[in-house]
Amino acid sequence: MFKPLISLATGRLLGGLATSILFSVFESWLVSSSKSKGMTQGELGELLGRCTLVNGIVASASGVVSDVAVAWSGTYKSPFVASGLLLVAAGLEIGRASCRERVFAG
Repeated sequence: MFKPLISLATGRLLGGLATSILFSVFESWLVSSSKSKGMTQGELGELLGRCTLVNGIVASASGVVSDVAVAWSGTYKSPFVASGLLLVAAGLEIGRASCRERVFAG
C-alpha cells in the first residue's frame, strides 16, 4: 500500500510543478511580447485579468460538461475519453492553422 501512495504523491507533485511552469512560461512570454509591442501596464493588466476570467469560465464549463457526460454514459471514464478527443481535435486545428500561416506568410 505504501508504494502506490508514493507514486501518487510524486505524480501529484510533478503535475503541480508542470502546471506552474506552463502558466509561468506563458505569462513571461506575454509580458515580454507586450513590452515589445508597446502595450501599457494598464492594458497588460486588463489582458491578464481577462485571461484569468476566461480560464475560470472554461474550468466551470468543463466541470458541467464532464458531469453531463458521466450522467449520459453512466461511467466515470467518459470525461477522460472526451478530453482525449478534444485534444486530438485541437491538435489537428493547430496543425491546420500553422500550415495555413506558413503558406500565406512565405
